[in-house]
Amino acid sequence: MQISADLTLKFQKWLWNWALSRRGAIWLGLLFAAGAFFLAGLQYNLLARTTTLPEVTLPPEISNQVSQIRSEKPFLVVLKGEKTESIKEADNLYTFTFSEKSGPYVYRVYGVKSTPFYTVRSSQYLGGSLVQDLESPVISNLEVAERYLESQVEFRFQTSEEVQVLINEEEGKCAEADLIYTCFFTFKEEGSKNLEFSFIDSANNLTQTTVQTLYTPRPEIACEGEVPGRTNQLSFELACTLNKEGELFLNGEEVDFTPRQAETITFNLIDEGENTLELRFVDTYDLEVVQTYEVVRDTTAPTAEFTFLDTKKIFQEGTVAVGFTVNEAANAQVRFYPVNNFFETDDLARQILQSGNFVYEGGESFGRELAAGQEARFETSNNFALCQVLSPTNKNCFSPGVVGIETILTDELGNQRTYLCNNWLATDTARLEGLEATTCQER
Repeated sequence: MQISADLTLKFQKWLWNWALSRRGAIWLGLLFAAGAFFLAGLQYNLLARTTTLPEVTLPPEISNQVSQIRSEKPFLVVLKGEKTESIKEADNLYTFTFSEKSGPYVYRVYGVKSTPFYTVRSSQYLGGSLVQDLESPVISNLEVAERYLESQVEFRFQTSEEVQVLINEEEGKCAEADLIYTCFFTFKEEGSKNLEFSFIDSANNLTQTTVQTLYTPRPEIACEGEVPGRTNQLSFELACTLNKEGELFLNGEEVDFTPRQAETITFNLIDEGENTLELRFVDTYDLEVVQTYEVVRDTTAPTAEFTFLDTKKIFQEGTVAVGFTVNEAANAQVRFYPVNNFFETDDLARQILQSGNFVYEGGESFGRELAAGQEARFETSNNFALCQVLSPTNKNCFSPGVVGIETILTDELGNQRTYLCNNWLATDTARLEGLEATTCQER
């Protein structure tokens, strides 16, 4: 027992001396470090198994604000390969704030637990990406005219990115190609207009610009009614409506009118032949519209040039005829009828003729459409007579003295001219001597 105690004492002395030696100190340090590392590993594994991903509030995928991640527990963000711990803002509030620069960001969010010596992150993570857009869209080459004459107009411009377009707070109807936009807008009323353009990008950044322009529709004259190409009237009328304020002139003379209300306008035809009628409307912006009407005024009736006049005739022998040409297309009505100078000019004789004791017999009427320059010839039997009615079966007939040939020419406008030709009759050849030659005169 004494020996064993001595050995133990010696071993303890040796161990003490060894521990105090340089080599012993190194080995003891190594053993201590190994133990500490082992214990730290056990703690790290324990923390790793118990570290979970907390519930975090992620920023929107695109935003025009500086984005943040929020959580009630601490978390770790890996951004562009760098680890950044969340910052405690208040109790149960930890945040991570992205850079105050526009651009795309890809990030990972981990849960964390910390010791005085190290931080453990969770094995699970939440991946995300966002676009942080802090810059308003840039607009260039906006084309707005000083004045528009049509209600529907077109605007063109270029942008630095795709945008939504509002014009006077109404969404514009736009087409886009390579960031060049063509938008359409409809003016609702006339006058000076402030056009407020709003350009909104996908991050809700806004660029606004206001441009003043003027919308004044083109002056318009709308007339209803028939404009005669050719007429024998002194005037014609149209019901005309003007679409706005201004001054109206007819052949240089001002005409009163009420805007947007139908007014009857009388167009006077001054000249025989072609008349040029100009209706000119000048609005308050000195824009004008002119309507011109070409109307031929024709009050001249057709004329006849007689090419054949029958000679004096013996009572009830041969035929009676007349021939002529016309200077324009006309309807020709020719009437042959017996005439007696005594009965036609004496009042008492006319009363006797109208009493029924005397009647005219013979004669014929013709009608024909003639073209300009066409020659026409009309002929009827020489059976003219002035008869005294003695009884229903007994009449005493004798020469009426003259055959009247009435020619009435009417053109398409209704202009009319009448000629009367006298062809003399007698009971025998001797009586024809000294009578007037057949003549035609305009009535």
